[in-house]
Amino acid sequence: MKNKGSDLLEIDGLCIHVPHRSGFFRLKTGVVKPVDEISLKIPPGKTLGLVGESGSGKSALGKAIVRLSQPSSGKIYFEGRDITRVRGRKLRALRKKIQMVFQDSKSSLNPRMSVGQLVEEPLRLQKVGRGWQRRARVAELLERVELPRNAMRKFPYEFSAGQCQRIAIARALALDPKLIVLDGSVSDLDVSIQAQIMNLLLDLQEEKGMSYLFMSHDFSVVKHMSDMVAVMYLGKVVEMAPAEVIYQQPLHAYTKAFLSGVPNPSPFEQQAPIALQGDVPSALNPPAGCAFGHRVGHVRYEESLGQELPFEEVTPGHWLLRCPCCGPI
Repeated sequence: MKNKGSDLLEIDGLCIHVPHRSGFFRLKTGVVKPVDEISLKIPPGKTLGLVGESGSGKSALGKAIVRLSQPSSGKIYFEGRDITRVRGRKLRALRKKIQMVFQDSKSSLNPRMSVGQLVEEPLRLQKVGRGWQRRARVAELLERVELPRNAMRKFPYEFSAGQCQRIAIARALALDPKLIVLDGSVSDLDVSIQAQIMNLLLDLQEEKGMSYLFMSHDFSVVKHMSDMVAVMYLGKVVEMAPAEVIYQQPLHAYTKAFLSGVPNPSPFEQQAPIALQGDVPSALNPPAGCAFGHRVGHVRYEESLGQELPFEEVTPGHWLLRCPCCGPI
């Protein structure tokens, strides 16, 4: 298999195009493009934050990485090996190394299973250890995510949203994965609970050396968690840079607009949010040119029609989707 270097995960030109069907005969009427030509890298022990509005394609990308969905084209490399189309035993073995924590953790937990059964399930499915060894591992994991030992006998409905998130994290940790995909894992929690979960994730990363793909629409949360940040808009990454760089010196017009809505803790550095005109284009019928330029009616939008917009490194470590519309609004 092709070796792609020292990065833990590398995504190369990934596309997810889903046929859209309608009518009585379910005829194909178009193609939805939630992910369109995305390339990303995550080094070992690092966090890549993926930020964007709802509907930008973050969740679709995350599910493709953990192989809950099949990409239409492009490649996914994990530890230098192509995992894009692995199946059977190879996919089962891959599950030990890549896990996912979903945004709505309570819905992702089977209400008929106790917490002990839920956390033990990955160990049982992968045939790791004997029964008593698995139960001891479950107790250890629950303690690590700061849940009491008696939580093993309880059911998900007996816990708050924040506690359910801890249960989901414990389950994801059961097999000691090298990469965890976190899909909006703190988005719906109270601020104080958000801080507790983020601190837990950072402590676990330092302790175990795991990598994270951390996806959210909250830029302040992503900045706190991430080494690198990639900004998604309508299925494409429009900008990527180290977290502090992209926060201080955004280059793409969409990134600037998105960041303008993030509250600044300093009362002397407040700025008015940039009001965006128009609606987000449909992934079923995306514009022929720059999607953001089309949304805001940019005067140079027509220059982007039919053009292959390059994703280029404009300064060391700072990548930008080049187009005539990406300057200031």
